[in-house]
Amino acid sequence: MVRYSNNSFFGIWDQDAAGLWLINTQNVTGNVTRFNNITHDMMINIVSQAARGGSDIKYETGSVGYSSLVTVYGSAQCTPDLSSYDCMQCLVDAIVTLPTAIGARFLQPNCNARYETYQFFNGNTTLTGTVSPSPPPTSNATGTVILSHSSTPGPNSGMLTKLYVIIA
Repeated sequence: MVRYSNNSFFGIWDQDAAGLWLINTQNVTGNVTRFNNITHDMMINIVSQAARGGSDIKYETGSVGYSSLVTVYGSAQCTPDLSSYDCMQCLVDAIVTLPTAIGARFLQPNCNARYETYQFFNGNTTLTGTVSPSPPPTSNATGTVILSHSSTPGPNSGMLTKLYVIIA
């Protein structure tokens, strides 16, 4: 991400900056409520871990199985100059408005979050998920996503390997 200003913005979360959603408009097939719930739970876990990152990197990836054929992948990132608290707030603001789609990306000057039904980043996910069995159809519950750190992080897991440029 490239950013410039005539004011210092290092270490400051710009709460008033407009965020940009890029959405994959294909429909979710199957149980939409379950898809939304596991995606949201996965993103909450990823955001929590990304915000705990140090002053070098605030980045996390994860994945969770939606069905035997579909895996949902996610990532969250803040500029490393933000405090953990501001990073968490920036990312939570992004994911509380997750759209119903098979993929979406939220971009803001201080943070970004993304999920897709394909792996859009290099390397292995550092958080992997399992979904508890779905309850009978008469129940309102949808299962719980449990994410845990992988014991074998992917290559360059501590390095950012992508540059995002937004041209308006």
